[in-house]
Amino acid sequence: MNKSVRSYPYPILRKESDDYISEIFSVAWKDIPSAAGDKTCKLVFYITNTCDYLKNLISEGKAVYALKIVCKNTLYRDFVSFDTEEYTYLLPFSKILNSVTITPYIVALDDLAEYRCDSFHPDYSGEKFSIRIGDPLGIGDTICIDAPTENEANKTPESIIKYIFVDKEYNTIDVDSRGDIIYVRIPKTMQSIGRLNTSRILWENPTKLLLSMIVVPALTQVLSQTFNSEFEKEEQEEEYNTLQWFRVLKTALLRHNLIEIEDDGTISTFDAVSESPLEAAQLIVGEPLFDAASVLNRIFLDSHEEED
Repeated sequence: MNKSVRSYPYPILRKESDDYISEIFSVAWKDIPSAAGDKTCKLVFYITNTCDYLKNLISEGKAVYALKIVCKNTLYRDFVSFDTEEYTYLLPFSKILNSVTITPYIVALDDLAEYRCDSFHPDYSGEKFSIRIGDPLGIGDTICIDAPTENEANKTPESIIKYIFVDKEYNTIDVDSRGDIIYVRIPKTMQSIGRLNTSRILWENPTKLLLSMIVVPALTQVLSQTFNSEFEKEEQEEEYNTLQWFRVLKTALLRHNLIEIEDDGTISTFDAVSESPLEAAQLIVGEPLFDAASVLNRIFLDSHEEED
């Protein structure tokens, strides 16, 4: 019997494994052309699931189809669930860069004390498995989609940040804003960031935590390096205006009344940014610290409930 790409203590319905005999879980998709002015790309997914046992679990509300959407170049992460074999997802232009990967799952919504199926490989004959809420029961092939583009004015600050994993002496991040987008260099020891986590709470929105851990510190450094006494020189702003990340941040700061501009578009006042770049960074990405603290609190409470 072939082993799954990732080892699980129970059978998984997926192409790379023969845990199931003659059953299929796969997903096809198509994109619907966007109209002028649209801020999202419409993606339609079509589920193929030939396993009656898993279908019954879904119809009984004990399992669900799910999609993990990831843009590796930004911190955009989403995890959506549904119980139909056709699902439409609206992918926001402003939060993605270059490409997006989408991995389909079948996920348990209930604890299953006696998980067993007649389609299991004969090696599992007569065996029963214990499944917990959030465990994957099926995993489809990951889909890679070239991300569509949109008007730069609608981009968000997190969409112009790209993350690269490098060998580093210390477990610290650093920032390089010399190019058209901002690069955050992350040690390879942290490469598990954004991967599927069995916590159903983290599945809901890991972006809240990642924004607080990485984006806010990175933007704080960029803002403090940019909006200083040197910025008052006219040629300095002209140089920055050639960079996409600066134009996007400028729009975001103006939207939050953190800067003022002249009729010709040049920045006249930026005291609110230079005096507190940390606060400015939090405001332009949606004040994620409170949400992140709420997620951590829910994880803490959830872990204690499981212990009880």
